[in-house]
Order: sequence, then structure tokens, then C-alpha cells
Amino acid sequence: MSSRRRSVLELSNAELVSAIVLFASILVGFVLVTRDASGASKPSIEIEQCANLDATCKWPKGNLGQNNALYFEGQSVPYRSVLSGLSTGQTYAVRIEWDTTENGKHAFDYLTSFDHTEPGADPCAIALCADPSDTLGIPLDPNVSGAGVTQIGGQFFDLWGGTFTAAGSTVPNTGNLCGPASCTVTSNPSGYSLSGTYEGSSQTSVEVYFAATSPTAVLAWGGHIASRLDWGSGNSAVDLSGSPYHMRLAALRCSDFTNCSTGNMDLSLSTTAVVYPGQITIVKEADVETSDGFEFTASTPLEGFVLVDDGSEFNKKVFDGITDFQEYFISELTSDGWDFDSVDCDLVVDRGGGYSVNGPDVVIDLAEGESIMCTFKNTQVVSTSSTTSTSTSTSTSTSTSTNAPTSTSTSTTSTSTSTIAPTSTSTSAPTSTSSTSTTAPPPIVIVPAVPIRPAEVTTTPPSTTSAPTTTGEAVILPAEIPSDSTLPSTGSSTRTTSVLGLLLLAIGGLGLVLLAIRSTTTKERNS
Repeated sequence: MSSRRRSVLELSNAELVSAIVLFASILVGFVLVTRDASGASKPSIEIEQCANLDATCKWPKGNLGQNNALYFEGQSVPYRSVLSGLSTGQTYAVRIEWDTTENGKHAFDYLTSFDHTEPGADPCAIALCADPSDTLGIPLDPNVSGAGVTQIGGQFFDLWGGTFTAAGSTVPNTGNLCGPASCTVTSNPSGYSLSGTYEGSSQTSVEVYFAATSPTAVLAWGGHIASRLDWGSGNSAVDLSGSPYHMRLAALRCSDFTNCSTGNMDLSLSTTAVVYPGQITIVKEADVETSDGFEFTASTPLEGFVLVDDGSEFNKKVFDGITDFQEYFISELTSDGWDFDSVDCDLVVDRGGGYSVNGPDVVIDLAEGESIMCTFKNTQVVSTSSTTSTSTSTSTSTSTSTNAPTSTSTSTTSTSTSTIAPTSTSTSAPTSTSSTSTTAPPPIVIVPAVPIRPAEVTTTPPSTTSAPTTTGEAVILPAEIPSDSTLPSTGSSTRTTSVLGLLLLAIGGLGLVLLAIRSTTTKERNS
């Protein structure tokens, strides 16, 4: 009996050891699985854009069209990215990407502040922001500058719920912020990355780093709609259809073990939500330069104006930024001393509109995005002036003497006719001559009146652009912060640990089942 008890005791001890090992395996597997399950609450990120048709900016997660937005070329569309589930003190990197060209036509050309042209936009709508904001200067894009386009300087990223990481900072890393255990942020924001060429289709991206001070953070910026004034006629998205304006979040990385990630979150803006203003230019061309004023009338909402072709810029009137696409009537009034000659019109940018000319009257049917120039020509009237002076003098003298020869003396008439410079002619009889001279009148000089230039004819000083607050040179990321292509696949480490955990759980559970069966069998034998 004692031997049986010892064997049972010995067997129980073995079973106890096995149970402990199996329970430890289950515990480790549970920890690994729950660690991966925490990914369900790992940081999330969204991108939204401003729908500005209402009095206040709304932030839909979908695309913008003519039913909820209206922008003009040269304006900026506000964007915000809402990040939640952040770990306070951890560092995050957000990569922003936008379509710069499509088939050589420019869409979003560079980034601006979110409120550059929408001062009423509020990225903190719906009480998302709890902390004061931090700002980070947006550097000028050297690719845009290299194309000869002057960018708007002094623009910023705005952040609530975090602080931007200072350039040169080194941060510890247990996640996918970079490859090693510590990451050095050489430049914040990073240098610009251009994929493709401006001559074809291209995308530009930049990365922003910040440390979270709150579980929720909001990052805001603006996308500048390319303008024909910058890129030239035929080189902007006015010549594209569909939705060529795309802004996206290309990547999210973090310094903690949650292994942050994001899909390709893309928002588009349709061309139907962007208005391309028209332009009408009137030019005065006289056959000789003059200080005379030529008056014009124009239909509403245009206004009448006066042009002076004296060799300066006062011979041109430009109506730009026209957003009412309709017929416009422009007519030149009669000017003293000038004959109307002709009107020549040219569709500089043809978008399907047109014009008709009837003497000094022009009717312009302006289409969206169209530009038309009409030149009114005049010829100066040459005036002539003549002065005629005529004088006649006649004198007759007769003398008679008896027994003496008779002598008759006659002075004939002298006539003088002058035109500006008089010419004098005299004729006399043989016996006597009498001459009468005429003095030429002073020449007539016509001095034209000099009109006062109209108040509305003014010159516009050349525009200036404030100097950028940060340099636009592209910065090459250091080896410590790899490109997206060299990073481990999103979630790869967590999948490995998850599989290992599940395997341990399965082994532990199966071992416990076998252990129970073996214990039962042993007890039956002993009994």
C-alpha cells in the first residue's frame, strides 16, 4: 500500500510540475495575445476638408463638390487631421501627400496655413482641441521655386494636443518611428519628396513630427489651388475635368510599441467646386501718342472708364476676377479731334465664349476661365487754316493845257493776295507807277487742351511677397529615420507575437487536457 501511495505521490508531483509549466505557457500566450489585441485601441487618424458653402466651415470626411464647396484658383482649401488614442509623451510622424500635377496641369502646387483664404475655418470644431496650439513653419518647396513660381511665405502647420519636435532632437523608439532604438529628427518638417515630374503626373509629400500632450491631437494646414497667373495659361487644373485635387495621409508612425499605421486616406476636390474667374482687357491704340482722354461705357457689374494713349500704362483697363459669366457690353464714346478706326478682339484663353463687334460697340459673351482682349484704334483728325488778304488802290490824274500836248498819267490797280505768307503783285503804266504793299498777319497756332486724367485710371504697384520664415531647401532624412519602403510591414511584429501567443495557448490547453486524462487513468489503475 505504501508503494502505491509513493507512486501516486510521485505521479502527483509530476503532474503538478507539468501543470505549472502548462499554466505558465497559457499565461505567456495570454499576455502576448492581449498585447496584440491592444492594437484595437492603438492610435487612429482621419483627414477632413472644409466645406465652405455655409456661413461656417464644416468638416466632412468625404469629397468636395459644387453642392458643398466653392473655391477660386489661387485660394487654399483648409484640411485637418484628427488623431486619437495617442500615448502622452510619445513621438508621432504624419506624412502628408498631395497631387501636384496631372498630365502636366497643376492642381495643388504647395501648402499654406489652414486659414490663408478661409479665416472662418475652425479646426477645433466640435470641441476637439483642449490644449493651446503649437505652430511649425512651412518651408518653401524648392521644386515650385525652381519652376519660377513665387510662393506665399509665412505659412504654418497648426497643432493642438501636442508640440512639434525640435529639429535635431533624439527620441527613444520601441515602435516603428525608425529602425533603431533611438531616432534623430534632423529636420521638422522633413524635406519635400517629389514623385514623378511636373511635365507629367506627380505627387509631393512632407513629414511632420510631434510629441503628444493629450490623447487627442488635431493637425491643420491648407492646400493651395494652382493659378494660371503663376503657371501660365493652359497649365492649371482649369483645363482638367473630374477631381484632380487630391490630399491624403500617406503614413503614420510612432515611437511606442503600438506600431502605428494608416491606410492611404485620400480626399478629393472636384473641379465643379472650383471657379476659374474670367478676364476682360481693353486697350486704346491711337495712331499718335496723345494726352487726350478716350471715354468708354461698360455694362454692370463693370464700370465706365477713360484711357489715355500717351505711351504709359494708362492705355489699358483690365477687369479680372470676373465670376459672373454672361454678356458684357463695352462701347467707346466719340472724342473731339479723333476718328474711330476699328476694334480688334482676341480670345487669349478660349473656353467656349465669344464676342461680336459693331463699330465702336463690342458685346463679349464671357465663359468661365476665359480671357479676352479688345483693342480700340483711333486716328487723329488733321485740321487746316487759311487767311486771304486783298487790297486795291486806284488813282487817276488828268491834266489838259491849250496849245500844249496832253499828258495823261494813270496809276493802275495793285492787288495783293496772301495765304499765310502774302504775295505782292504790281502793274504800272509807262508814265507813272504806284505800288501798295500788304503786311502778312501773324500765324495761327492751335493748342489742344490737356484733359485731367480720370480718377479711376490708376496704376497698381507691383505685388510683393513676404520673405519665407523657413528655408525651402529639401533635407535628406538621416539613416536613423528610414523611408517607408525600408520600414517593417505595418503590424508585422504584432502578428508574430500574436501567432506565438496563440500557439502557446494551444499547447498549454492541450497539455492540460492530456494531463487530466492521464491523471484520471492513473487513479483508475490505482483503485
